[in-house]
Amino acid sequence: MKKVIRGRSALVVGKLCAVMLAMLLLCATAPSYAALIENNDIGEYVITGDDIWGVDAPYRGDNEVSSIFINEDASLTLRWDEDPPYIFGNGDLKISGGGKMVLDLGQDDSVALTVWGLNNMHDITLSTVGSGYAWFNFHVFSEDDEHYVGYDNTISSERKELVVSNIKQSHDSAISSDFLLGAFSSKNVNIDGDASISLEASDFNGVELIQAGDSSVDISGGSEISVIGATVTNGSGFVDKYGVGGTIKVASIGVSDHSWPEDQVIRGASYKVHGESRVIVRDVAVASKGTYDGYLSIWMGADANCWSDEYNAIAEIENSYAEISDISFDGTGKHSLHVYGGGLSTSVRQEDAETIVHYQGRAESRIKGNSEIIISGNETFRGLTEGVVYCGGGVMGENASSTVGNVRLALKNMDVTDLKWGCGEISGQGWRQEYSNDTFDNIITSDYTDSVLGDSVLVLDNVRADMSSETDKVTVRYFDEIQLANNTAVKLTTLDTDVKRITVTGAWGAEATALEFKQPVHNFASIAVDYSAASGVTDAYFTDDGMKFIVNGTGGGETPEEPAEPEQPSTGGSGGGGGCNAGFGFGGLLAIAGLFMVLRKERKR
Repeated sequence: MKKVIRGRSALVVGKLCAVMLAMLLLCATAPSYAALIENNDIGEYVITGDDIWGVDAPYRGDNEVSSIFINEDASLTLRWDEDPPYIFGNGDLKISGGGKMVLDLGQDDSVALTVWGLNNMHDITLSTVGSGYAWFNFHVFSEDDEHYVGYDNTISSERKELVVSNIKQSHDSAISSDFLLGAFSSKNVNIDGDASISLEASDFNGVELIQAGDSSVDISGGSEISVIGATVTNGSGFVDKYGVGGTIKVASIGVSDHSWPEDQVIRGASYKVHGESRVIVRDVAVASKGTYDGYLSIWMGADANCWSDEYNAIAEIENSYAEISDISFDGTGKHSLHVYGGGLSTSVRQEDAETIVHYQGRAESRIKGNSEIIISGNETFRGLTEGVVYCGGGVMGENASSTVGNVRLALKNMDVTDLKWGCGEISGQGWRQEYSNDTFDNIITSDYTDSVLGDSVLVLDNVRADMSSETDKVTVRYFDEIQLANNTAVKLTTLDTDVKRITVTGAWGAEATALEFKQPVHNFASIAVDYSAASGVTDAYFTDDGMKFIVNGTGGGETPEEPAEPEQPSTGGSGGGGGCNAGFGFGGLLAIAGLFMVLRKERKR
């Protein structure tokens, strides 16, 4: 039968530990009464009033929670008493009902609630009591899978998925809602099938498919993160400094010689997806308040963080695919969108406020095969203050690498002629950061031109925009091929010497200026032009002064409602070119902030 609670109830609550993956350490030292409910074969709870779960809970047993239903006019408050606030689900935990789940911060500046074994959550409002940072962490793996285990254990599963819908945040204090199909454990995780997270019509700050420390993750199928109709709300733990933002990433793994407490070590970590890793982001709003800045970062590769001289952090994905459309920003501050085709690898760590420590272990993030990124919709780049798209990954430190095989970046169905084009740079490669004198006072940011190992192809499909810079900066760079489709009309600063081929596809009307340049393309004679796959095109060429690229059509071509799909790029390639971008701007700041956020955020946990 269901257990109905009408009075004050209790859940084991308390302080979480510090530094990335410290939950792993907690697993070894947590008290034996961590299971939360009385001997109850079903483990179902219905909350009908304003209930509090704390250390004085009348129920302590060996079973896990299978469902929590919070009535629409009710609330469940989780309080920090003597131990961290946990809810141990059975791996099929469902949380619903329309009510509030409240985290009581008490006198502390930060408290985290961790829910294990969650399968489905819908129609719940996340709220807080007190002020400070509140971290809501929702994991798929259950307590049996993940807690109180030693090394050399294995979790095997046919499939893992987390479905979240209609989750809201109601408090003005800093709330971070992270949805993790995660493994904070010393176990090897083998998923014999697919792994996925789906967020619909929900507020969120972070989404990650797998977080693994001191363990290996092996997914035999594919993986997918789907964020549809969602909102990044005010409440990131860094809202006071970095603005309101959210991060969507495939995975984050890390090793460390100096985890907390200092006598513990996070050993080698690895992450592998044998199928396709998919990221779907559609109709997402960044809703910042007041003058706060708003940002959204999307990483198609996995983070690999190595803070060890002995152990390595290796992440590998077979192929990747992303669809990003209709991202909107609401607020009076700056608005930034950052899309990265690879992952972030770091082999450095912040020692104190200024000093950087380098490690000898390797941090490697790899997408072995092909990566395809499709960005579409009028709103996505409209009116951005800053934005970057890097087809490759990012690296911080000498022993870090982030590589992608071949990349196809498609910008589709965009008409941004009435407002400023907000994406400052579109690169067919990646970026790196180095530290002169090992301090943050001297950060050197440059282009990482070995990040994409094969071809980088840019597709402009039914796009009308001015992508040139107000200065002489080349904003579209390091692409081996540019494909033009369906009456595209784009203005660029110029083309760099990496472009070897222009391909025209799709349907075209009469004579059209597909590309216009602020500065002449001096090497246009060496760029191959192919329009054989285009509909009704009789010729395509650069003008003699190198200032335009013209497509001559028959005059009968109308841009179709569903434009013809441009051809796929060939494999192999040039591997990029040289150069340096000192004006990295906010993207570089976010990269550093991301490193700090991992450290600081795990400290909150």
